Amino acid sequence: MSAMVDAREELSADDIFAIYYKKSGLEIVLVIELLEHAAQELGLPVRKLRPQDRFSVELAPRRGNELDSGCGILLCELGRLAKKRGRTIQGEIESIDDYLRAMAPVYYADRSA
Repeated sequence: MSAMVDAREELSADDIFAIYYKKSGLEIVLVIELLEHAAQELGLPVRKLRPQDRFSVELAPRRGNELDSGCGILLCELGRLAKKRGRTIQGEIESIDDYLRAMAPVYYADRSA
């Protein structure tokens, strides 16, 4: 995690939803669940995540910890679940927002199965 992420103001998951996703059409429960999952895999507090955080920049592991990144795990899980559900991921997943928006339809498909 970058020094910028370390230093930023903390927001609750509810606040992140209200500020960034309230008008997105995504359900609050899903956004919070996916944010919490991403935070857990990345080893970060959810309060520090923002939709614009890029996996290769703000969320990149610090030098020396490159193999300890949860980014690869998140993207692998997304690909595996999409394949299982017969879904195709469109575009690149570069940020937390990309991950949430790509995972939401895949996740909904998984819940209804």
